[in-house]
Amino acid sequence: MGKKRLLNSILRIASCIVCVIAALSFCACNKKTDSIYERDNNFEYTVIDSDDSLVYEPKDVNYTYGIIFYVGMFITPSEYDYLGEALAKQGYLVVIPKFEMNNADRGYLETEPTFAKYPNVKFFVGGHDFGGGAAIRRAQENTQSVAGTVLFAPVGISKQVLDENGKLKYDEDGNVVWNRYSIANLSLPTLLLETDCDSLRTEAMKTDAKSRLNASTTEEHMLENSCHFAFMSSAAQSDAISISDDEIAAQHQNTVSLTLAFMRKTVLKQK
Repeated sequence: MGKKRLLNSILRIASCIVCVIAALSFCACNKKTDSIYERDNNFEYTVIDSDDSLVYEPKDVNYTYGIIFYVGMFITPSEYDYLGEALAKQGYLVVIPKFEMNNADRGYLETEPTFAKYPNVKFFVGGHDFGGGAAIRRAQENTQSVAGTVLFAPVGISKQVLDENGKLKYDEDGNVVWNRYSIANLSLPTLLLETDCDSLRTEAMKTDAKSRLNASTTEEHMLENSCHFAFMSSAAQSDAISISDDEIAAQHQNTVSLTLAFMRKTVLKQK
């Protein structure tokens, strides 16, 4: 009888150990599933090219974060495919809206359709050139829907204010009222990438764009041997001629690495 009781005790202890190990394994698996942004991934993705957007969607993964990226002036969405592919592989949904004449500033919509289409996804907003200005405006107008901003050599935008009759609005001194879009007063995590060979933007334009950001929440990087239009995939524009193909490839790699590191850090802080 004593041996039998001892055996039963050993079996009960072993069963408890198995249950504990199973529970820990279950928790670990769940944590792994819920924490895709804590590690490096290589997810497969689908490219959805519709009339209103170019989307890079991770396959077979429960993604919860993404980025809406606004194109630069006259630049087609596919010119940012290196970025869309890299972010999608890491589990981020990437949406690049399409605009008439590829002008995110002129085609800006008061309500971003992507927010309604993907209600369970928390989005960063980003952009290049005038698309960066559009991203700043979106972040200002949709603070609660935005996780952070990602800006590549942005150009700030301002709009004349219209009255209820659609006519220009004037202040008490007779000057036209302008709405200068800015997130300088918001504690919104922001990534700003600049290039040392930017022939498109004047120093005044760079200063103006930077003044629209909150310095205390902005992470700024200067990309060396890089230029304004080499944020594109083809870089077939004038200021890209002065840098080599290898330097353009390095700019793409640095852009992806810095963007991913910023987004991951921001996501983990918000969890």
